[in-house]
Amino acid sequence: MGQQFTVLDFNAMPMNGQADIAIAGNFLGGQKEGDFIVQLHRVDNFYVGVFYDPVKNEIVRYEGFTNTNRPTPYIRLN
Repeated sequence: MGQQFTVLDFNAMPMNGQADIAIAGNFLGGQKEGDFIVQLHRVDNFYVGVFYDPVKNEIVRYEGFTNTNRPTPYIRLN
């Protein structure tokens, strides 16, 4: 049995590798945070925030995390 891919592994990767993993995850929602639009994805046992800068028209960073309180603002109840 191989080792499980972790959020630490994700955060240590170059951005192009992070992009591939984030896109393969489940999209949960998005919101505006300061100057960025942030999309939230669920990947295995952690979450990934995808930070998009609309002024630059580019993704500026990916942030992996495990804190289950952080996704709450992204999830809207109907």
